[in-house]
Amino acid sequence: MINFEYLYKAGLTDSDYILLIKVLQKEVDLISKDDADRINELLEEGYFTLVKAGKTIRERLRISPKGKAFLENLDKPLVTDEVILVEEKLKELYEERGNGAGKNFRERLAWFMNETGFSPKAIIQTVENHLHADSFTYALHNLIWKQPNVFATRPSLEESPLYEMICRDYKFNKTVYSDKKDKELHYLFQYGRVAPPKGLRKELYFTGSYETDFDHFVNLAEELTKKVIRS
Repeated sequence: MINFEYLYKAGLTDSDYILLIKVLQKEVDLISKDDADRINELLEEGYFTLVKAGKTIRERLRISPKGKAFLENLDKPLVTDEVILVEEKLKELYEERGNGAGKNFRERLAWFMNETGFSPKAIIQTVENHLHADSFTYALHNLIWKQPNVFATRPSLEESPLYEMICRDYKFNKTVYSDKKDKELHYLFQYGRVAPPKGLRKELYFTGSYETDFDHFVNLAEELTKKVIRS
């Protein structure tokens, strides 16, 4: 999943992301001539580099270490103020029981909140209920994602006890989050939780303005909500 907030905070656009991917995959022949000026700007900003072999800039164009690192970070959820707020509250709840947070807790929590879109209130309340009602208590980092073995590096909602608890308590449709074949769901998860940034040039907005883009994304969020809540 693309972290659009990270993309926009870096001052890049959706079109820039596509350019980066084309260069990374060495599909520069698919880049339009109209993008020449933007390619030069990204070169100056350090996202691309030029190798010696090749006669034209297009043939010499490669992704730079900075560009590659940026794309890798796009796949990581941003640690927002909301994530930190939830982190502090959950640590506080666990410390009252004499338990710590465990390894990589913040990173796992950021992943979980980005992947599900669950509200801080739902997460905190569910953890409180777990601590008070269940005889067995998960370690906090394992509550977010219980790593099945030492070789597993990519978390999965199917391996998240907290995900199971929230879906059970709030009667959410679990299959919505795990169905990767549904194109409509995939689209809604990509864009149904995006807020357009203010102050961009008119031509960068999908609908031509911040206001109409905002309304469009609100509608997508409503459609996503309908899919998530069990009927």
